[in-house]
Amino acid sequence: MSLAHLWPDISMNSRGTDCGPSQDLESLVQIGWVNSDYVVDPLTEAYSKDDTPIGRLDAEALRIPAPRRSENFMAPVNDTTNRRCQEWTMDFIRHLAGRNYINHDAIAIAQAERDPPTHGVGLRPVR
Repeated sequence: MSLAHLWPDISMNSRGTDCGPSQDLESLVQIGWVNSDYVVDPLTEAYSKDDTPIGRLDAEALRIPAPRRSENFMAPVNDTTNRRCQEWTMDFIRHLAGRNYINHDAIAIAQAERDPPTHGVGLRPVR
């Protein structure tokens, strides 16, 4: 199972999301494997949002708090006031590795694929 792209809205699990046509998706990177017993396929392929886990991985994902609104979206990302989905994803991968759901090597693989903290900070403040 690849965890390169998780959920567009991580405060709720978005099911039925196809990341294939995404303009932002450059590649999928395999970071490891999980036991298939931990993954439950949804009963339908229709897109839905809810906060009811349908498997162990869903339940574990809901334990990781979603990033809050950035205090300054024009500032570089950090691990406290300006967090992106990538920081949440790293928290989730570390959590999964800590619970032995995925090999610890996944942390380094995912870390190597992250965007720099300044990624997306191209806007300039109005003076």
